[in-house]
Amino acid sequence: MKNYLENSKRKIIIMVNSTTGTEIKSVVSMNEGDAFSSSDGTIIPGVDTSFHIEPDTLALFSIIEKERKEGKSQNIMLKGPSGCGKTSTAEQYAARHGLPMLKINCALVESAAEWFGRLGTTRSGGMRDIGYIDTPFTRVVEKGNAVILLDEINRTGKEVVNGLMNLLDHTRAAFLMERRPNPVLKDGGGIVWFATLNEGRAYVGTSRMDYALTTRFSDIVEVNYLPRKEETELLVLKTGVDVGVATKLVDLANTIRMKSKGVESIFSAALGTRELITAASRYASGGVSTLRFTIVNRFGNDGGADSERGQVLEMMKGKFGALDCTAATTASDLLSL
Repeated sequence: MKNYLENSKRKIIIMVNSTTGTEIKSVVSMNEGDAFSSSDGTIIPGVDTSFHIEPDTLALFSIIEKERKEGKSQNIMLKGPSGCGKTSTAEQYAARHGLPMLKINCALVESAAEWFGRLGTTRSGGMRDIGYIDTPFTRVVEKGNAVILLDEINRTGKEVVNGLMNLLDHTRAAFLMERRPNPVLKDGGGIVWFATLNEGRAYVGTSRMDYALTTRFSDIVEVNYLPRKEETELLVLKTGVDVGVATKLVDLANTIRMKSKGVESIFSAALGTRELITAASRYASGGVSTLRFTIVNRFGNDGGADSERGQVLEMMKGKFGALDCTAATTASDLLSL
């Protein structure tokens, strides 16, 4: 599957207070056209007509949506390199079917209470009492008919993510002893659970997925970068940059992507479409010198001219010339600017 991820224009962050348990930690990306609900932290994303989804994946999504309308909840894993469009795939599923979406940044969830809520002090009519404080997560789960995005699920500790096991299996219910008046949190039906996953040595802070958790995802969709022609057209469409510049940026990215794979890879990380959109946008506004900030500085400088940055500069010199000074002729010259 091939598509892309565009930078969000603004973000709303819903935090949980570990003392009062008022909210779950969650991040939702807001773009023009998105509709936001402050009651449960969901958005209905706007449709992006330029977003590309492969025909076979669209066919799978049609099956999923048909079963969702029948009340069946389903689990979909989205795998692929950073910046290729995993999060946007879930967003566009929700957008195209008019579904509210709750996006949870799993790296921020530190305890089961942040998923499910806890006992705490509540207020009603000016009176204080001890009661169970639900989270946006529990409210969306019970209501059903929504998309729940577990973003970067393998950045969550196993003891935390294990709390989701029963909601993701055939029972679709979790027993919460302290929860009142109903200790059973039950999936309301018609929920599409998406989880995104980055794997590989470049992704520091991730952990290997538990096999029992992985098997709960019935479908695994591999997301990848767009083909050269489509990615070039996307940069032109999104940023207005010249097609020649867009082609050079895509070719540069594809070379780095190829050389960041395997045991003997030269680069420790690749350039995603997300980064290319930013680079093209900056180039359209400020010219070639902006590439130092949007691309070059992403790579380490250990080793001087032989470093990752030095090699990127050599490649860029062949396509764009020197970034800041026409007198520079080698990577060493460019690194010293």
